[in-house]
Amino acid sequence: MVCENNESERYAAAEGVRILEQNISETGFQRIDALDAEIRNLRTQRLNFNIEWKNCAEQRNSLNSQLRELSEKIRAIRSQRDAMNEKVKALKSSRDKLRSEIVEKRDRIGEMIPNFKLLRSHVQGTFHEKKDSFEKLEWRLQTSSLDSKEENRLLTQIKELELQLAKHQRLNELQKAFDDQKAAIDTLRQDAQSVHEKILEAAESSAKMHEEMMRLVGDLKEIKASADAAHKKYLEARTETERVEQELVHRVIERKKIHQEIFGEEEAERLRKRKELAERLTESGSAKLSQGKRLSFEEFRVLMEQKKI
Repeated sequence: MVCENNESERYAAAEGVRILEQNISETGFQRIDALDAEIRNLRTQRLNFNIEWKNCAEQRNSLNSQLRELSEKIRAIRSQRDAMNEKVKALKSSRDKLRSEIVEKRDRIGEMIPNFKLLRSHVQGTFHEKKDSFEKLEWRLQTSSLDSKEENRLLTQIKELELQLAKHQRLNELQKAFDDQKAAIDTLRQDAQSVHEKILEAAESSAKMHEEMMRLVGDLKEIKASADAAHKKYLEARTETERVEQELVHRVIERKKIHQEIFGEEEAERLRKRKELAERLTESGSAKLSQGKRLSFEEFRVLMEQKKI
């Protein structure tokens, strides 16, 4: 009777252990199912983040390429503008030099005018009239028989006419110098005006280049802002990818641990060997596919399961 009671107790204990193990196994399987769902979700997130950061990287690289091209164009235009500004500077220097020469010649004319006016006030008649009178008196003196008094009178008139002719000659020289200075001033003024027009043309061209350059600088700032935003999204997506990858690793490790607790080390070892076999079959099958060789049934099955054929 005591033996039967002991047997009943052992049976009840064993049954309790079996029920407990069954409950533990069911809880473990439920946890594995939940982890499988999380793993699938994390893999989907990882895939999406991978796609996102790759797209952001492509967009960023494309924008950076545009930035390089735009920067080169801006540098070229800036160089042209600076060269044009140097041309304007040189033209202004040339124009200012011409204007300075005009001022100098005007000053010379101003200096000549008082002497010209003074000399002109002491000159009577015209040069040709004085010259004609001089020649006539000189001819008379040379060809006529004159007494000393008349000869002295003629000599005095001739000397006076010589002085008048000298003054007329000087007046003519001053007039010619005056006219030459005026003609030179007119030429310089025309040259200065021509240079000034070239300055305006070059300055307008420089202004257009500067305007175009500033427009491109504005475009460059916008593209750079877009490139920076794309790079920021790229970094964020890479960070999220790493975070999801870590979570995925933790979930896989947790699932493996629960699986081992349920099935034991023997089952885990069997699964490990099965995985290794699948990897070897995948490797050999992929090599045969690339070489156009025939696959074994096991290789074909493994590649089909992995959706590689």
